[in-house]
Amino acid sequence: MEHSNATVRTLTLTESELTGVGVLILLGEAQRAFAAGVTTLLIDLRRVSRLDARAADTLVRLARRAPGHVRLVLLSPAPSARFILQALRLEEIFEIHEDSAEVLRAAS
Repeated sequence: MEHSNATVRTLTLTESELTGVGVLILLGEAQRAFAAGVTTLLIDLRRVSRLDARAADTLVRLARRAPGHVRLVLLSPAPSARFILQALRLEEIFEIHEDSAEVLRAAS
C-alpha cells in the first residue's frame, strides 16, 4: 500500500497478488479499505507485466465486493495488460489511468 488518506487508498500489486495465494490478502485489504470508508481505490499495476484470466477474475471479484459509490482505478497497466482489460471490457468497471496525480486531485 503506497498512498492512503481518509478517502483514497492505493494498492500496489504484483502478478502473484493477482493470481496466487496473495489473492485472498488483496481481497481482504480491499474489503478493509471499503469498510474504512474509502471512496477511491487505486490499484497500481506497474509491477504487473502480464494479465491472464486468473488475474482478470481477481479484478472482477474485487469490483463485485466494492460498494457502488467507490471509484475503482487501475494505474499504469502494461500495454499487454491494457489490451486484455479492453478485450474483456473491464474499462467499463474500472477507470484506467497512467498516473495517479490527476486521480488524486479529483478525489481531493
